[in-house]
Amino acid sequence: MKKFEQFDTNKRWYKANFHAHSTRSDGLLTPEQMIKCYKEQGYSILTLSEHEKYTDTEEFDTNDMIVYPGIERSIELPDKEAFHIHGIANYSEECSNRYRHDEYIPVPKYNHMQDVQTIIDEVKERGNFVMLNHPYWSFNTFEHLQSLNNYDFIEVYNHNCHIGTDHGNNEIFFDELLKYKNVKAVAADDNHNSNRYIPGVHMWDSFGGFTMLQLDEFSRKGISDALKNGRFYASSGPEIYQFSRCGNEISVTCSKVASIVFKAWPKRGYCIQPTNDNGCSTATYALRGGEKWIRVKCIDEKGRCAWSNPIYLED
Repeated sequence: MKKFEQFDTNKRWYKANFHAHSTRSDGLLTPEQMIKCYKEQGYSILTLSEHEKYTDTEEFDTNDMIVYPGIERSIELPDKEAFHIHGIANYSEECSNRYRHDEYIPVPKYNHMQDVQTIIDEVKERGNFVMLNHPYWSFNTFEHLQSLNNYDFIEVYNHNCHIGTDHGNNEIFFDELLKYKNVKAVAADDNHNSNRYIPGVHMWDSFGGFTMLQLDEFSRKGISDALKNGRFYASSGPEIYQFSRCGNEISVTCSKVASIVFKAWPKRGYCIQPTNDNGCSTATYALRGGEKWIRVKCIDEKGRCAWSNPIYLED
């Protein structure tokens, strides 16, 4: 009987925002102000992923907060389609040529799609995982995303794009890419904090998209290993405690939500919605044969979601 558990119920969870902008680029808050805000909201990991400028400093690290290295690079196509290539430091592999702190990389001129691939490859070669940011907001096409290689994650939810222009949910791109590539889903804020911070105000672009990780150790290497091994999920609200397979049964345990959706391919999966107002926190899916992968989406009463990464199934 095949058994697989995506998470270890004995390990602690850590909350992360891997996409944020401070006054080091076009954000309103200083790094110190942003770190204070995120610590107060229960985050343990924050990436100051400034535009075209790498952040790699331990100046702000404490025993309960790691400022994790990263960068957001970009290139714009003539028809206003753009690609924002996100570097998140990878310490699970050796690299002798990492980006330096404050290293600035100018935006290149676009001539053809190979220019986008060149950025991806360079970010990867300079010691990072690669994420494709907000493809809906960027007007990316499925064809272009499928033509690119060597990236690890897709930003399944971007909170700034959600509250700003309703372009935050990139789930359809995630499903399409999973047909052809082994990519994982990250949710993030992409916060610039251009409006004044008023606690409880919905339009504040912080604290709306996050990634939950299980770490072997609270360190840069521990974070990197969790990202590499898929010990994380993306969310805009709900929590996932376990996602597992036992034989032909797929199970999920989560915080109380309004509905749970199993997404599969090439089968379509199904949605579980309680007939009462008590919500649900567990659900199972019986494999029907032919599924290549299956993932789960948990939706709370406010429409906020948690997205697991897929469990891959043998033929």
